[in-house]
Amino acid sequence: MPKTTDQEKLEGNPGRRSLPENEPNPEKRIPDPPKWLGRKAARAYHDLARIVGPEGMNVMAETDGLALSMLCDAFSEYRDMRVIIEKPKKRFYESEDKSGKLLIKRHPAVGDMQDAWKRVVMMLGKFGMTPYDRKGVQVLADSPEESREDKIAKRRAEAALRAKERAEKGNHIKKVGNV
Repeated sequence: MPKTTDQEKLEGNPGRRSLPENEPNPEKRIPDPPKWLGRKAARAYHDLARIVGPEGMNVMAETDGLALSMLCDAFSEYRDMRVIIEKPKKRFYESEDKSGKLLIKRHPAVGDMQDAWKRVVMMLGKFGMTPYDRKGVQVLADSPEESREDKIAKRRAEAALRAKERAEKGNHIKKVGNV
């Protein structure tokens, strides 16, 4: 697995290849979930962001929001397909062909569920959330001037400010009927 520039600087550069000097350094914060995520996926986004973000494993930067959104969307799709299959307990169903011969077919949602499962597992690995993949993910280095507690306090203050802005706009109130 290729090493990051920070690893090369710490462990040495035996090949003496030149290292990139202007490498991007995204902000280490978790963006809000996109509006297109469904309710289940948005809930998963918040749960997983706590795990992989600065307060947890510290492997996520602001630029990883889209990847986390895609993971949560695939997870939501997997759960939806699972409900379709498990509710009537039918992974297979019977049908007849044109000659009247009885056929047993797999429910179409089974393939969709398996596809979503593959995408979820692949994306979990990208965030180091499987035992095998955990060794290949690098923890983002904290900036020396800002402690972990300061980052947590800053993130909570940002969330409180966003909640206050939503409350001022009236977006937190669900309008029912002609009130």
